[in-house]
Amino acid sequence: MRFFALEREIENVNWEGQDELLCEEAAHVLGLMNKGVVEDIYFTEEHNAILFLMGEDLKKIQELVDAFPLVKAGLIRFEVHELLPYDGFERLSN
Repeated sequence: MRFFALEREIENVNWEGQDELLCEEAAHVLGLMNKGVVEDIYFTEEHNAILFLMGEDLKKIQELVDAFPLVKAGLIRFEVHELLPYDGFERLSN
């Protein structure tokens, strides 16, 4: 199954002095990309991450993103959504 996770920053977080943790986060994401779990990652115009992931179910993907270093440190959280096939073309046959 395919999922996307949208990063949401926690309010009033002080990002100063977080360089080591940010490097840890990047290494963690790269490891998941190398395993084929994270397919793509982008930033929005607000610099929030959007990840496209592959996994068995929503619960396992939520557990996976909850293990990210920035999430564990309480600096960000993710909203995770399952992506379902688009079925809108079925309307055209009416």
